[in-house]
Amino acid sequence: MTRTDKIKKLREVIQWNLDALKVSEALYIPKCVYVPKGKLERYVLFWESEFRQGEDIYISKASKEYESEDPENRLYKWTYNPDYTRYEKGSPSSTGEFPYMVPFKELIDVTVIDSSTMGEYPISDEAIKSLSDELEYISAKKFMSNSVNNVGVKNILHLPTSEISLKDLMCAIHLVPISENEFLNEHIKTLKQIK
Repeated sequence: MTRTDKIKKLREVIQWNLDALKVSEALYIPKCVYVPKGKLERYVLFWESEFRQGEDIYISKASKEYESEDPENRLYKWTYNPDYTRYEKGSPSSTGEFPYMVPFKELIDVTVIDSSTMGEYPISDEAIKSLSDELEYISAKKFMSNSVNNVGVKNILHLPTSEISLKDLMCAIHLVPISENEFLNEHIKTLKQIK
């Protein structure tokens, strides 16, 4: 499969999201998100020619071989800024074009999460692993088996987004008791005491 075919295949996967954002013909480029040597945060390389197109750039996380690196197929947007030279300049390519290192945190996650078009939105294995890493094994097991609002936490993470707020989900994953749901807050406080 050629590079162009791989990019086309990745675009097909996220095209529904571009359509939902009403930017069907937007500039989309799969990009490698990485931590460069000597840096502490993640970056995305954009080429000067990409910036010169003068429009927002939509990306999804992909390897250098243009294979998806995001099982959730999230879509991110770099908002056009004509002053792209403020970014750190990399070494020129063999054609003399310069890449610029854009901090990944500057990109906006514009993934549309709509239960009417996506059905249930399950939490990723990566997020569950992160949760497990934060807790001791025993408290993670207890967390997954206890209930929140008469629905198991395992199940609450698989509810359509219309039934659980993103804030509730993030509170549960990161064990921060600031939800509007007092029962969830109490559950999180109990877990923190066990830990």
